[in-house]
Amino acid sequence: LCTYCAVDLVIGRSFRSRSPRNVVDEIEWWYRKGYRDFGFNDSTFTENMRRSTEIADELIKRGIKIEWDLRTGIRVDRVNRELLVKLKEAGCTFIAFGIESIDPEVLGLIRKGTDFEMTRKAVMDAKACGLDVGGFFMIGTPGDSYEKFRRSYAFADQDMFDEVRFYNTEPYPGTVIHEWIREHGKFLVKSEEFLNSFSRWEEEPIFETDTFTAEERRKAFNEGEFLVAKKLAVKVLGGRLAPFVYTPCRSKPVRKAVLFMGFKMAPAIFRLMSLRKSLTRLKA
Repeated sequence: LCTYCAVDLVIGRSFRSRSPRNVVDEIEWWYRKGYRDFGFNDSTFTENMRRSTEIADELIKRGIKIEWDLRTGIRVDRVNRELLVKLKEAGCTFIAFGIESIDPEVLGLIRKGTDFEMTRKAVMDAKACGLDVGGFFMIGTPGDSYEKFRRSYAFADQDMFDEVRFYNTEPYPGTVIHEWIREHGKFLVKSEEFLNSFSRWEEEPIFETDTFTAEERRKAFNEGEFLVAKKLAVKVLGGRLAPFVYTPCRSKPVRKAVLFMGFKMAPAIFRLMSLRKSLTRLKA
């Protein structure tokens, strides 16, 4: 497991998946009621790539014409071109990858088990298959620094990403990273405080290290939030209108207001985007 992951502490290491047929049965039940947009809230959806393929095949076989997405941070080493093509054919429109960092030292210290080439290939393959792509990045993991964050930022700023997220690292008690901080860093708040009142969306870091101070982490988080706003504006409004929205987002109050309204209006925005895609297909 990655050093920051607390899943084994919460639910253990045993895993029982639903069968592809059972999953598609549920989708079909809602499909018959008129629903056409679905989201898979499952970061392990492609852990068993054969099962993922069978779910896609079942959707195709039954003629279930839906659009769906994977927004919970799929591992870059658990996809390949064949699977991505199949997911697209079955109606998948968006996939978010849990990248965390592109720095080899950071990836090694958090035991991610991936490298930059795996990440680049997964993202490029997904784009080549016609999928929109999101990238999740973490700020302040072991070995991280402001300079390393900037390299990940530069990668995230490329056109291959339609959406990005930057999260402050949350060290849950009992995880490897929590013990690492005790030895190599400094907690800025007590566990009972950040577990109840903090979130990965917070600007304030939970801890700092000699290589990545609290002040640098705040700076990194705000820069990351600007890129989040920029990507969302471009995706929704297109390249011409987007600058009028994201340029003012360099101001923190403006950015917070825009992101708050954007996420509140996300369902309506996605419906409008889906309608726009449908009209584009009809014109073609």
